[in-house]
Amino acid sequence: MALINILRTGLFATAVTALETAQPHLRGQQQQRAASSSSPGCGQSAPVAPGQWKSDSTASGREYRFFLPAPYDASTPSPLILSYHGATRDIDQRVKEDQLSKTKFNTDHVVVYLQGARKDPDDPSSTTWEGAPEAPADDLGFTADVLDAVEAQLCVDTNRIYATGQSQGGGFVGRLACDAALSQRIAAFAPVSGAFYNTDITSESDCDPVTMDNPCDNGRTNIPILEMHGGGDEIISFHGGWHKEACLPAIRHWAKDWARRDNLDLKDSESDVPGTDNGIKYVYGDGLVTLVEAGDDVGHVWMSKNKGNADLDASEWVMDFFRQHSL
Repeated sequence: MALINILRTGLFATAVTALETAQPHLRGQQQQRAASSSSPGCGQSAPVAPGQWKSDSTASGREYRFFLPAPYDASTPSPLILSYHGATRDIDQRVKEDQLSKTKFNTDHVVVYLQGARKDPDDPSSTTWEGAPEAPADDLGFTADVLDAVEAQLCVDTNRIYATGQSQGGGFVGRLACDAALSQRIAAFAPVSGAFYNTDITSESDCDPVTMDNPCDNGRTNIPILEMHGGGDEIISFHGGWHKEACLPAIRHWAKDWARRDNLDLKDSESDVPGTDNGIKYVYGDGLVTLVEAGDDVGHVWMSKNKGNADLDASEWVMDFFRQHSL
């Protein structure tokens, strides 16, 4: 019997090793599941059935919407993604853009879409996020309120909460990573075409994108960061600059600042992005901080093979990155 158990153990270990070799991201998934942490909503009936949506609002009236994946089980903690639309946009547009409710990209993560506040209450296209010039709302507080509410309603793995967004939404994801409290609640961050404004720099003559300060009050080190950006972005330039009366960093400078915060070697490694004409990946610390320049003809977009000039899907990259990390 002992010999049989040894053989069984050995066969299982061999099978797991083979699976991890074929699909390296599974190694991270197994570690995350072993270290899952249950939210207060575990064991309670969900307000909607798996595969369905629910719209809700915070006590202050801010809107959000969440989607339950088909395998959702109230007794098993699920990973969760916070998703942020760009300036002037809304939840409906964001759902169509990132497609994280589609099984093509996501089969097991709860996805929560948050609605930005309007600078002009009468103009639906005036939405923005905290950190951008003249942003009107406390979106850090909004995010904390949404997390509290969702964790109370749903069975969430609080060690596997993630954040992604595009443009100003991506810039706000960077702000979440730099918040002392929320950086300890969110495991990994993936801004796309991020607008990382420094509004403390008030003069164009003082805006140097490659040396500027990127203020941050991160509550931990070893924070996983994936930033994806088009080399041909004409709105939030890959090279940074003066925009909307504030200073934007060169994206490589911004990524290197994250490597510094994470105590990594500041020399990045460069490699071509497979399947693209001229995409480049810059990696620090075995990928803990990763920057993808999607190509010099890729503009201000959430990259998709089915739209624009991109030869990759940002949603696929983001999901693969999240699967590798947990608190």
